[in-house]
Amino acid sequence: MDYDDDIDPFEARLSFVEMLSKVAATGQSIQKPSHFVIKHAGLHEDLYQCILEQLDSASITARMNILSLIDAICTLSVKASSSHYLTLVKRDLGTIITKVVPLGKEGDVNVVATRQILESWKKRRVFGHEPLLDNLDAQLAKRVTGLDRKPDMKDTDILKRIEEDRERHKRSKEEIWVRPPHETDADEFHLAWDTTLALNPTDVAAILAENRHYLPDYPWQEDFTSFLPKGYSAY
Repeated sequence: MDYDDDIDPFEARLSFVEMLSKVAATGQSIQKPSHFVIKHAGLHEDLYQCILEQLDSASITARMNILSLIDAICTLSVKASSSHYLTLVKRDLGTIITKVVPLGKEGDVNVVATRQILESWKKRRVFGHEPLLDNLDAQLAKRVTGLDRKPDMKDTDILKRIEEDRERHKRSKEEIWVRPPHETDADEFHLAWDTTLALNPTDVAAILAENRHYLPDYPWQEDFTSFLPKGYSAY
């Protein structure tokens, strides 16, 4: 991928910092800065440093939005087969998550949304087989979660935050199909195999219903039931 570095580093930093100050949970506010850093990947160290500095000074809600931006940058990096930002984020994963989800009631409100992003990274193997993701997720799983853990939040703030978390979760589900460039077809198959739940009676009923809908005169029950695990019923 060709990168556009025909920009003064100081100017690029100022422009990016302004974009960071406007980042919200919506995809539109994240799209511009994420594409900006990919376009100017030659300045990745300077621009990435801006993200870390913003994490230090941002409010707890803004930090969650910045993590969403980091997620978007990682996704674009995978698509572009670029390792610049992936390497930096992987190096600082622990620090980033600590800043987004600090200990205490304030950080508890970011637990659920942060775990969703971590889970998305694990499923897509954005950083390969990175055990730190499992360790971070396990630590967050022990935390008390919920917006009611932050008593000074107004009802309107809580509703806004719920909507923001819903937007983030929706976006992460839309991006789950993006696979890392180094992954083989076998890797993707084994991931699907390992994360697919076993057949259960609800699945059986749904399969039979679909079969009967398209071929109502075929003896689906007699043909299908013989292949079910012992103890399963077609009804």
